[in-house]
Amino acid sequence: MDRLQKILTIAFFSILTILKSGQLLACSCDGGSTVKESVKYSDIVFKGQVISKTITSDLSYYGVTLSGDTTSYAYKWTRNPVAVFKIKVDKIYKGKSQSDTIFIITPTDGRSCGFGFQVGQNYIIYGTTNDEVLPGNSIKRYSTNHQTYWTNLCTRTTLFFQTEEDDIKAIKS
Repeated sequence: MDRLQKILTIAFFSILTILKSGQLLACSCDGGSTVKESVKYSDIVFKGQVISKTITSDLSYYGVTLSGDTTSYAYKWTRNPVAVFKIKVDKIYKGKSQSDTIFIITPTDGRSCGFGFQVGQNYIIYGTTNDEVLPGNSIKRYSTNHQTYWTNLCTRTTLFFQTEEDDIKAIKS
């Protein structure tokens, strides 16, 4: 019985450690920001409808550039698949686009701070030209083509609702 108790105790603490480490890897945002702050720190803010979703780890088609230490953990992170959403632009509140469609990149799931867009739905999207979810500072992933941007759960990106649009317009006027 003593041996069984030791095995169960080790198993219990092993499971507890695994669960706790999973929580440490989960997405964590530093609290909400105001519409004014979100508009200020975004490179683009727009309203649009999701047309399609692609899962890929090759972002070269989307005009994404990498710089920094390719031996770092952050570089390995860039090989993880991400979700790329093609969005039909309805209205741009801040920023510019070279097309009436924009690609939005986000991690594939909420644990990695990925935003869960649904095809066919309308959203207000706060995007940046660089990937703000990458760990550490040793590598940067960014876009310079004014057609590809990043967003995540920690931004104000949301399903479209009139109040959010009104708040954005009030700031921009």
